[in-house]
Amino acid sequence: MEGYNLLSAGFLPNSGPEPSTPPPPRPGEQVESVTIEMTLTKTMLFKTFNVLGLLADKAGENKIKVTVQGNSLSGVDPTWILNAISEPLSEANIPVFFNLDFKKTSP
Repeated sequence: MEGYNLLSAGFLPNSGPEPSTPPPPRPGEQVESVTIEMTLTKTMLFKTFNVLGLLADKAGENKIKVTVQGNSLSGVDPTWILNAISEPLSEANIPVFFNLDFKKTSP
């Protein structure tokens, strides 16, 4: 099934330029997969938890895939990532894969 955009279908308020999308599915057609991309502040992130939980309830095996990317122009100490991010996720038995891009330093 091709992608479907809820914004262009009139289900979500417009908060910017509308992306081009294929025509909406026929009535009664079921959605097999949904991909949601969001760029969020910390406050906005907390507002997504309930919605993501609802999606997980409908997903196969009650699981969804979450990909998170954070960027910092000044860089982040890798020890902080280990202590504040990796260890709490590990202690909560959440399987996780990290891909770290290290800031290039001048010679």
